[in-house]
Amino acid sequence: MADEFSITWALFAKLEEICEHGQLPDPAVDDLVAGAEETIGTDGLLSGWGLVAACLRARLVEHSQTVGCDCGSEDWLRRVQVDNAEGHA
Repeated sequence: MADEFSITWALFAKLEEICEHGQLPDPAVDDLVAGAEETIGTDGLLSGWGLVAACLRARLVEHSQTVGCDCGSEDWLRRVQVDNAEGHA
């Protein structure tokens, strides 16, 4: 069985790299998504995104505990969600 986390993490890393340079849409991302869906299926990809999100959130909470900020908290997550929603409205 394919590793949903690793496959989705690779897709996430590529998206981060491309977004950093403002190059979306990018055919390489389309190819990665198609390859991921072929390997782990749509359900596997959705599960993989959940695993990637959980990992990133855990690192944020770890960071907040180390430096004393509120990154990763429920309040922080709500603020980020609202900011993102307002930025895309």
